[in-house]
Amino acid sequence: MISSPAVLVLQGLSALIFVSLAGAGFWAYRLLEGWNPQSASEEQLRLERRTWLVSALVSRVCLAQGASFFLFIHTADSLHRILPGAMCAAGSLNAGESGYPALALKILNTIFCGLWLLLERTDRLTDQLPLLRTRCKLLLGMIPFSAFEAELQWDYFRSLRGERLTSCCDVLFSAEGKSVLGWVSSLPVLPLQILFFATMIFVLSAALLILRRGTGAQAFAVSGILSFPLNVAALIAFVSPYIYELPTHHCPFCILQEEYGYIGYPIYASILVGFLAAAGTALLSRYRSQPGLEKIVPRMQARLAAAALVSQGFLTLVVIGSVFFSNLILVEF
Repeated sequence: MISSPAVLVLQGLSALIFVSLAGAGFWAYRLLEGWNPQSASEEQLRLERRTWLVSALVSRVCLAQGASFFLFIHTADSLHRILPGAMCAAGSLNAGESGYPALALKILNTIFCGLWLLLERTDRLTDQLPLLRTRCKLLLGMIPFSAFEAELQWDYFRSLRGERLTSCCDVLFSAEGKSVLGWVSSLPVLPLQILFFATMIFVLSAALLILRRGTGAQAFAVSGILSFPLNVAALIAFVSPYIYELPTHHCPFCILQEEYGYIGYPIYASILVGFLAAAGTALLSRYRSQPGLEKIVPRMQARLAAAALVSQGFLTLVVIGSVFFSNLILVEF
């Protein structure tokens, strides 16, 4: 097992997140069983006080989960220096069987946490906490995923060996490869560029429509959710080669390094925030007509639209800059 301060912090952070969620899950179950906002009993008052305490704890745990995701990819990238054959996080993650599954679960759990924070924020703007049961159910569902993530992360770091040869990103993201990553790398550039920019225009227009008129939430949610895999495909197929100015270099992890100004971190964040804004808008639409939320849900959806405008607008500018200011020419106009 390879140990470093970052690895130890990640292991401790994952364990702390799971233990905290499990403890909060116990009270979430109690709340589901005994919550009655119409009651003025001593038990109900005790549950109400406990609700604020549990919410504060889970909110901080959810923020820690987001930090854990970025620390994980940063640690994986830094480990390439001691893993033979690795050039970046792509090779480091491939050095253990649990590397990429652990990354996938971290992304999923970060999304769950983002949605929980959104529900919690919306609920706090009301007096009756109409979303409390939804939050409790989501919290209980997050616990096994958190445990699975901690186990996969432990297996990944435990399996790493400094003398074991791993594949570099040029092999993993080769357009000639037969894997899914190879297939994405080989996607035709011009149609993908047209689809990417058309989708971004639609997403940004729908977000503006929400802000100006309060309509278009469904169109924004659907287009924003569908743009997530498209953004990832665009990053691999043509954005990364433009940034590297190498037509065969499709790796989305090398952009995390100093040589490229760590541009990968804001790109990842913008993709994640854009998806969360769209998914959150879709989730809140289910409660738009619920008593106590008629005015709050549109307000929260407007905030999500504003977040999407910033994040997706930034991503679009990065892609435009990488295409038009690169010395590489993938498409002749």
